[in-house]
Amino acid sequence: MQLSLQAQALISAAIVVATLVAFAWRFSPGTLWLKAFVAAFVLDQVCKTALVPLLQDQPPVVVLPGQFWLVYAENRLQGFGGDSPWILVLTLLSTPMTLRLHRQLSRLRYRMSGWAEAATGLILGGLAAIAWDRMVWGFAIDIIQFGPGGQYVYNPADLAVLLAGGVLAWRTLQLAVTGELRRAAQTALAADRNKA
Repeated sequence: MQLSLQAQALISAAIVVATLVAFAWRFSPGTLWLKAFVAAFVLDQVCKTALVPLLQDQPPVVVLPGQFWLVYAENRLQGFGGDSPWILVLTLLSTPMTLRLHRQLSRLRYRMSGWAEAATGLILGGLAAIAWDRMVWGFAIDIIQFGPGGQYVYNPADLAVLLAGGVLAWRTLQLAVTGELRRAAQTALAADRNKA
């Protein structure tokens, strides 16, 4: 039995959301991730609820000529313009690496920074909103078109995931440059040696 791309996308989203919830639950010092999750999900759904009736079967609404429009578009691709039959396989292959990372971070007594916690919540909210669209409508609803000639079409959930990815990349670079992660690992390893 071969799963449809839609089913693969939903199963992959469920696995990623469950993994991120486990990470947030274990490594977040507070509930900022949960607030960011709710904010991203609600903002996406409220924008769509308010705008879809105004945009559906209508020409794009120009916000900034040549650069930014409000539109109604049904996105049946799996995500960010992709339609790979390998998304579920890749998600399943990444699961053991994710579990290993969870064990290592637990051993190092890792705690998320506020930036990482907020970014994790934005990713969760964005993925949950996209999955919700796919379960309810059978496709994601995109309403924001921008770029030269309108080459990019997204929704608020997509933008939350992209913003969060940027924040996590910035935070990772910051940790690498400052050596903060290495110092935390050395402190945790020294504490483990002292216990033994």
